[in-house]
Amino acid sequence: MITAGMATIPERLSTLKLVLDSITPQVDVLILALNGFDHYPELLADYPNIEAHLTTNEMGDANKFLKVDEADGYYFSTDDDIVYPKDYVSTYIKAIDSNQCLISIHGCNIPNRQIRSYYKGKIQKAHCLNTCDWSFVDICGSGVSGFHTDYFKPSYKRFKAANMGDIWMSMQAHEQGVKRLCIKHRKGWIRGGLNEGRDTIYETHKNDDSYQTKIVNGFNWL
Repeated sequence: MITAGMATIPERLSTLKLVLDSITPQVDVLILALNGFDHYPELLADYPNIEAHLTTNEMGDANKFLKVDEADGYYFSTDDDIVYPKDYVSTYIKAIDSNQCLISIHGCNIPNRQIRSYYKGKIQKAHCLNTCDWSFVDICGSGVSGFHTDYFKPSYKRFKAANMGDIWMSMQAHEQGVKRLCIKHRKGWIRGGLNEGRDTIYETHKNDDSYQTKIVNGFNWL
């Protein structure tokens, strides 16, 4: 079974079709959390393998893991502002099977010391929109991550606050002894930034990341 999880908000409805067209043909089911919607968008009728849920935005991006506890097989956590290439899932599955760990193309390390800012103090090792080589990381970007439930079993209940999906997911992987590996990829393999000019998690929190900083400083990444 190949499952994808995604969360979206009404402000991103205009570009959602591009994203869904790219990822739904590659999975058996996509669990879509409609954060803050009061109805099911009409466009969802075109996607028979989408299981949509009306949700609040209280947990933000964590809702891409809304049904992860029920998943069995391959699971892909995805974002609503990325167009995924046609070989995205197949490429990840090969890497998951070969390495038996959490796979991504975006990730960072946390220095072995207290940092003053998560966003400014982390060490970026791989960026999904740039050419990068293989790299083990502490924290994976949850919008471009995949795993098999035989090797990693995250729980939605362990996501304690909104819009920190990368941190909560990676902490759970570390606790389970699961390595986090960013695989080699070329610039342009995926297309991001569909919502430029709109508020992103980074733009919202870059000047006040005190809570994120507290959490990563209080966790032993060694």
